[in-house]
Amino acid sequence: MWPTKKIVYGRKWRVEPELPTSEIIQTIFLAIKKAREHEIREVFRVNYQGKTTTPFNNHHDLPLMSEHPELFTHKDISSAKQCNIENNSVYYVQKWLGYIVYDKASFLLGNIEQRKNGNWLIDITLVNSEKTTLPETKNAIISLQISSLSLNELFYQLFQMLISLSDRHVDEHFSYNNFTRFSYKNSILQIARISALTRDPNFVFDVAEKYGQLNNETDKLRVPILDNSPLAQKIENSIKQFGKLSGMVPIKAISNTI
Repeated sequence: MWPTKKIVYGRKWRVEPELPTSEIIQTIFLAIKKAREHEIREVFRVNYQGKTTTPFNNHHDLPLMSEHPELFTHKDISSAKQCNIENNSVYYVQKWLGYIVYDKASFLLGNIEQRKNGNWLIDITLVNSEKTTLPETKNAIISLQISSLSLNELFYQLFQMLISLSDRHVDEHFSYNNFTRFSYKNSILQIARISALTRDPNFVFDVAEKYGQLNNETDKLRVPILDNSPLAQKIENSIKQFGKLSGMVPIKAISNTI
């Protein structure tokens, strides 16, 4: 049964009126990916000492954590214990995967083997439940390559793969005028071909010059104007630290004094 849909509010993404259509679409594309990633961070849940936790979410008290960084340092285990884990890799990996619930789905170890270079290859199947809502998890098999066999390495790499699954789902379903611009089904060579043609001065008259003029005009409209406020002074001082910069630097406002 699907949960009741609800409206939620996230951070604002800046889109200036001067932006061309393609850049506005790209901004929406990235906003969707990051909104999904935010939710993924909250539905990746780890059972720790009988309690459900969300170690990858963005709502932890960062100021508090920064005051005690020593508490969060990953400690290496003894070589003897590491050797025991590697000799019993199937048992430990399946045990660690059992700590995780992802959008009401669970993880099942398929295969694990160590390569000659020391890396580990791990195949994991996502097992959905009736309450799993993320469409990209259906029949998903994840293959990980990790440099060392540890809970920390496994969880970080697994989480990155889940983000990749989400991003790929957006790639295949985000469309403009029914065209899925970022789909893997689009031919890279054909995209390269149209890119080369539309930037060829022999194909479009004075195309390079016209592109430059358009970009220059757009940049002019985006240049910020600095007043005499403390924030403007801070920005100006920060820019000065870089020395001479190319491009269009912020404009200093002319104060109307009598």
